[in-house]
Amino acid sequence: MAIFISLAIAGFIVLGGSFLFGHDTDHDAEPGLDHDSDGDSGDSSSVSFFSTKVIAALVMAFGATGAIAKFYNDDFVLSSIIGLGSGIAFALLMLLMLKLFYKQQASSIIPTNATVGLTATVVISISAHGLGEVGLTVRDEYRTYSARSMNNQSINKDRKVRVVDSNGPELVVEEIN
Repeated sequence: MAIFISLAIAGFIVLGGSFLFGHDTDHDAEPGLDHDSDGDSGDSSSVSFFSTKVIAALVMAFGATGAIAKFYNDDFVLSSIIGLGSGIAFALLMLLMLKLFYKQQASSIIPTNATVGLTATVVISISAHGLGEVGLTVRDEYRTYSARSMNNQSINKDRKVRVVDSNGPELVVEEIN
């Protein structure tokens, strides 16, 4: 019975620690890209059966129900089978719960390539061969971005421009006549 109790306590500690100090998703950002540049992080709302939280839940439930079965004088084999069954059931419940939680997460990150083709207004003049700033509404949010002229020409403040490309965190724009 001490083995089952030890497993339940260890599973509880790992499960609690993983909720307090860590998470289970991996972000597959493209190597070599700056943190401000565009990178597709894939589906961040997925969690695996082999995640730390799910395995810890399995171990915790296995230990707890195995200890309960052993307390009621079942032999170790039957206690282990009962523990394994309830551990798997609890792990599947944890997996479904985590998938629901991760699915509810939202991100306010808007990649700069989402601005291509949109119309913006110059809020800080763009100098020839230099940077300025443009403001535009993208995905129902007003944002400002650093911008440079596509033809390396200066563009005055309050002029309308079209975003033709994105280069990392800055936009490439052309003036609309």
